[in-house]
Amino acid sequence: MNDKKLKKDKSVKAHDAVAHLSTSHHGRSASSAPVAQSGLSPLMRTVIGWVLPVLGLVAIAVALLAYDSDFLFRVQELNLFLYTPLFFEQQMVVSGGFLTWLGTYFTQYFYHPWLGVALLSLWWMLLMWFTKRAFRLPAYASALLLVPVVMLLITVVDMGYWIFYLKLRGHVFAATIGTTVAVGLVWLYRVLSGRFQMRNLFMLLSTVVAYPLLGYYGLMATGLMALLAWRMGNGLRDQLLSKVVATIVAVVAIIFVPLVCYRYVYCQTPESGIYTTALPIYTFYGEHNSYYLPFELLTLVLALFALAYGSWRKTVRRSYVVLGNIAVLAILVVGAWMGWYKDNNFRRELIMTHAVEDLDWDKVLQTYQTLGENEEPTRMMWMLKNLALFRQGTAGDNMYHYKNGSAAPDAPFQVRLSQTGAKLIYYHYGKLNFCYRWCLEDGVEYGWCVDYLKYMLKCSILNGEMKVAKKYIDLLKATKYYKDYAEHYEPYLTNRSLPRRGS
Repeated sequence: MNDKKLKKDKSVKAHDAVAHLSTSHHGRSASSAPVAQSGLSPLMRTVIGWVLPVLGLVAIAVALLAYDSDFLFRVQELNLFLYTPLFFEQQMVVSGGFLTWLGTYFTQYFYHPWLGVALLSLWWMLLMWFTKRAFRLPAYASALLLVPVVMLLITVVDMGYWIFYLKLRGHVFAATIGTTVAVGLVWLYRVLSGRFQMRNLFMLLSTVVAYPLLGYYGLMATGLMALLAWRMGNGLRDQLLSKVVATIVAVVAIIFVPLVCYRYVYCQTPESGIYTTALPIYTFYGEHNSYYLPFELLTLVLALFALAYGSWRKTVRRSYVVLGNIAVLAILVVGAWMGWYKDNNFRRELIMTHAVEDLDWDKVLQTYQTLGENEEPTRMMWMLKNLALFRQGTAGDNMYHYKNGSAAPDAPFQVRLSQTGAKLIYYHYGKLNFCYRWCLEDGVEYGWCVDYLKYMLKCSILNGEMKVAKKYIDLLKATKYYKDYAEHYEPYLTNRSLPRRGS
């Protein structure tokens, strides 16, 4: 009798042990199970686990501010966010419109570049947290958390002259927010119970909700869930069957949800682009597919994280950890440097444009004089230099003391001065109709922005079109940082003598 009881107790303990191991591999209790990492002290695990990614994020933020502050300021000038219900409704007419609305909202904070970079870094921090939780990356591999961040960084810093031609609003923040929410959805999928097909139901529901709001990134989240299903259980006794069911649910959702939205919800999305909404379109006198590479690598890296779920080694030598993280960081630094747009003339144009708007003519000329011995100015730099001399009244005396030239902009397409600087130049030379015309045409073609509204406001006042000017004043008063600018020009509507004193 005692022998039978002893055998029964051993059988129960063995069954409990097997169940515990199965749960640790497939279920939520794995996140709380202790992971032995031999050779790593608690301090070392903390340093590699979070201090290293945070320091990498700080380095990225410092590099952005040191190298691209004028670029980020110009990005927000070419952005527009209005605190009105109509503006929100206008963004929601296409799938991914909510992501565009959020992107334009956060982009306006680049008015203070440090503030915009801080907000972008906070989003990247949240993305790293979700990535670590969703895919259970071990502490010794935390340098990998920076890989998606660097891919997203490259989508920002590789644009160059594209900032004048991209039609996707809020693109600087859109990719980061979309990726962060997508990985957050994957994390929710992982922690859900596999009983009653809850994960499959969540996958379907998240696609139905996320695609209209996030576009491509909602579909990416569904694909990552399907991949993760192959690495974990899904609530059915037959694990192979559960994986196949999850894959079928994901494929059906990815294919048919965009089609249904295209047929019955949205009317401004071309059928060829229903699976890539909320991604920038790099088409301008031809396809420029190389600019999609960071987005493709971002998706691939997250897919590899999903496929590697549950397969990380628990014990790793300290030397391997150190060398591995150093190798990852080195690759990321080289990749970021190679992807960073490094045209000095482009940056000089941005600095000179900002100086012209501040009427700082000395800074315009000082920036022009930073040209190296073997460097040639672009046509726009040359014209801004002449404008500064003209406004100072010294063009006749000093024009030929400066290097001349007409270097082509460093871009894979033909950059036209009408989009990059003609509005500003026409305005300061008194060609108000030309300035207004190009603001109007580019606003229709590439989207309205603060920069265009400012010049259209001033041109309308100087042309005596006060009712038109009031419309632009009302629009600028609905922004965050240009309300004072609009209020400054509001008295001009009733006092006709003010424009004669200068604007």
